[in-house]
Amino acid sequence: INGLQSQLKEEKEKNTILQAQHNEKIKEIHEQLDVVTNEKKKGNEEIDLLKQDIKSLISAKEISTNESSDLSTSVEKLKESLASATSKLNEAEEKLKVVESELETEKKNCVVRENTIAALEEKHAEIVHEKENLQAEMQVCGDDTSALSVQLSSLKEAMKRLQEINTKLSEKMKGKDAKIEELNESLLVVTGKCSSAEKELVFKEKELVQLRDEMTGAMSQFKETSLKVLEETKSRLGQRVRELSKELEGVRSNNSSTVSALTMKLEQVVKKAKQLEHDRQALSTHIVTKEKEHSKLMQTSEIKLVELHEQLRIAKEKLVSAEENSEREKENNTQLQLQVDTITKEKDNLSEQLVEAVTHIHASKKTIEKLEASLERTQDRLDEAVKKGAVVPLRPADTLALGSREHVPRLIVSIPTVMMLRDKKGNNYHIYQIYITLEEQQWVIYRRYSEMLSFQREVREHLNGVDNIPFPKKVTIGSRSPKLAEERRLGLQYFLQNLVELARQTEGTPIQQELSKPALLLTFPFFSEDSNSSALSPIAMLDDWDADEH
Repeated sequence: INGLQSQLKEEKEKNTILQAQHNEKIKEIHEQLDVVTNEKKKGNEEIDLLKQDIKSLISAKEISTNESSDLSTSVEKLKESLASATSKLNEAEEKLKVVESELETEKKNCVVRENTIAALEEKHAEIVHEKENLQAEMQVCGDDTSALSVQLSSLKEAMKRLQEINTKLSEKMKGKDAKIEELNESLLVVTGKCSSAEKELVFKEKELVQLRDEMTGAMSQFKETSLKVLEETKSRLGQRVRELSKELEGVRSNNSSTVSALTMKLEQVVKKAKQLEHDRQALSTHIVTKEKEHSKLMQTSEIKLVELHEQLRIAKEKLVSAEENSEREKENNTQLQLQVDTITKEKDNLSEQLVEAVTHIHASKKTIEKLEASLERTQDRLDEAVKKGAVVPLRPADTLALGSREHVPRLIVSIPTVMMLRDKKGNNYHIYQIYITLEEQQWVIYRRYSEMLSFQREVREHLNGVDNIPFPKKVTIGSRSPKLAEERRLGLQYFLQNLVELARQTEGTPIQQELSKPALLLTFPFFSEDSNSSALSPIAMLDDWDADEH
């Protein structure tokens, strides 16, 4: 019994030690969970910073697109001025040929020259006036080249700003990659700790099962040994009683005094047997109480083990959520990298366009200088010929052909970019950036595919021929893919360009009567900066449009 009590005390001590170890493991798991939550908060902060960087990138991209459009307009103006200069040069050469033919005729008609001196003087004054006009036009061309050089310098500064933004973005991307790698390493450490904790829990479960088996085996052995000892004592006492009764019967006939002694001994033996029976009952009750205590201890250990399993499950769920957040970080990083690649490509295209514009400007400057030199030489020759009286001055009707070209108004509708945005519910959607250029005016509007689809459906009811213009179809699967967005961008751009051309050719529309922004917005309020405008004004009301009032 003392040995069993000492074993029970040792088992209690072991259970207390195991409970303390379990409490320490639970504390470690809580600390690891706190570390995981802190890392998750840091990851959310990094995501917010990435979103801010993406917004700054979008604004920088809009600035670069505006500057590129300004550059294209300036280049077009330069081309127009160069074309006008070349046309003037051709006309001047033709006039020179005419002058040479007139010089030959004047050599033949030298006799009648005295009669046309007054007319020659008048024509000389007209040529001088034309010379002044040509010099003024050449000065204007020089001013255009200087303005274009100023625009090129501003474009170079914009390119430098774009390069600085790109370098800053690349540095931020490197920092984000390093932080993501650190998060992945910390996740690996947490997973290793969780796996080690799980292994330790399994090992402790095995130890508890082994301890339970040992306790049950020891209790069964104790019961068996105690029952055997009690049975042996009973059998020995019964045998001793029988022997004493036999002795008593043998001695009763011999001596009555010995009978009383033997009865006393028999009473003592009976008392001892009763005492042993009482000790056996007490031992059995003690064993039952110990079994109850052991069962309670096993139940508490099982409850703690279930709690540890639950904590481990929660830790695993948090680990899975942290891994999902890291995957989202990686996806956002890849999207940001794609945007950086597109910006670098646009930067390369802008640099190539800048180089082409610079070379074109140098070539145009050289041609302009050649034209100026040739015009000066021609004017000098004409002045000398007029002074000598060998050439008839140019007529005013002939100088009218040196005027500028007739101005052709322009209307351009384009969709250069499509952007991916996110609403308040967290759903992604595409929005299209529409540029409208009319003469010197330009404005930008932003529309979704659903808005343009409703615009197409409404305009079909008021304008004939819209059904013949193809429009991108509506899809339900894969509507957020970049490939579909690019195809829709091209299709929507083609639809808007052909729709504006159709309205310009339709009689009774304001845009057909006058090419201006008020007329365009009255025909299609869809193109106004106010997104709440109706898609199309009724055609019946467009007949009352008066172009002179607007």
